[in-house]
Amino acid sequence: MKMNVQKLGEISLVDAVHITSSTTDVEKDAEGTMIDAAFSAPSQLKQSYLIVPAKLRLVTLIALLKSTFARKGSVMKAIIFISCADSVDFHFELLKDTTPPKAAVLPSPESDGETATKQPKPNPHIETTVAPAAYITSPANSNIVLHRLHGSLAQQVRTATLNSFTACKDPAVLITTDISSRGLDVPAVELVVEYDPAFAVAEHVHRIGRTARAGRPGKAVVFLQPGCEEGYVELLKSNSGSSAIVPQLYDAVLQKGLLTPVQLPGGGDNGNEGKQSWTGRAEALQLSLEQRLLAKDEEEEEDPKFNKSRGKKGQRYPQPKKDNPLLESARQAFKSHVRAYATHVKEERGYFDKNQLHLGHMAKSFGLREAPGGIGGGVSKKRNIPASAGGHKSFAGPGQGQKRKDRDDDVGDGAVDEDAARRMREKMKAMMNTGASEFNIG
Repeated sequence: MKMNVQKLGEISLVDAVHITSSTTDVEKDAEGTMIDAAFSAPSQLKQSYLIVPAKLRLVTLIALLKSTFARKGSVMKAIIFISCADSVDFHFELLKDTTPPKAAVLPSPESDGETATKQPKPNPHIETTVAPAAYITSPANSNIVLHRLHGSLAQQVRTATLNSFTACKDPAVLITTDISSRGLDVPAVELVVEYDPAFAVAEHVHRIGRTARAGRPGKAVVFLQPGCEEGYVELLKSNSGSSAIVPQLYDAVLQKGLLTPVQLPGGGDNGNEGKQSWTGRAEALQLSLEQRLLAKDEEEEEDPKFNKSRGKKGQRYPQPKKDNPLLESARQAFKSHVRAYATHVKEERGYFDKNQLHLGHMAKSFGLREAPGGIGGGVSKKRNIPASAGGHKSFAGPGQGQKRKDRDDDVGDGAVDEDAARRMREKMKAMMNTGASEFNIG
């Protein structure tokens, strides 16, 4: 306390008493406060973890959500935490139903004087962030609403999406980044899924704190991969009050979630699903996801240019089919996920070693047959440009090098897609003949 403040107190107060504390006492009090503030999981929160091979992550997530919403009213709201915004966008687009919505029929005025009621005007801010779900629905819950939320969205869109998720009367799933791990008090959240582990134990604590609030029951599940990530469980037990965290078997989750047929986007199905076992359904589901990404857009109108190479003026040739936008989204999500994987805090980086990632298996969790290039840190491919006729090096104008690089990348991606599609068709034929399993990891 400064002397002028002390003098002012002596003048204005009667029998003033000065109370001081030593530096050591302040440090002890702060340490005790931190210990008291340490997270202690409430008794109504049931925590579990899944050790899932990388290439089974996507189908296991779908099976987990499908079993969660198998009974009507059992779970109304679930939050899925994912590491980066690109991955949130991809999983939202992948899991949403692409069936065109049915046209709303307005009631006609009757003779008793009733007037036609107007349908509520849709909110333009949630047109791209809220959609009905596919894959995870069930006969008991045929209408599940998907939401996506991350920091790259505009503030108005984030607010409208969160309000929609909070007020939704149907079962709802929010796919989000850590932007939703703090400061949100959404009622009736019964399940939190950490599809990607948190970048720090402190964030894990805030994530699972979105459920089991105000005495309500809740569940929290974290996805881990075999290997170094398995040691992360002990870190959770020792640092976040999660001593009651219990293991789950991923094959049990697959079996429980895939006992009934899976509804595909657009109302499709996987053929003879009623006669398939849960392993057959898991395999068919993975192949269906990969085929959906590899599917090309319909062929466009013919190019008006003449085919001069054959000398026929009236002959036209069709334009190549466009890449599926979902495929490009999967590539970008995979790259962003791998980059984000290396950003765990230093103290926990030993549990998340980027060098131990199997990129090919991880690519399958994004519906990709092969890991795309351009992640960074690898050896770049160089092309030898021949010298000009005069013996001098050819000069490329401004931007020419980048254009050439873009063309090379486009050609490379297209070749990979066609090659992957061909190999997948051959693999499917071989599996049908031999009965081999897509998920044979032995």
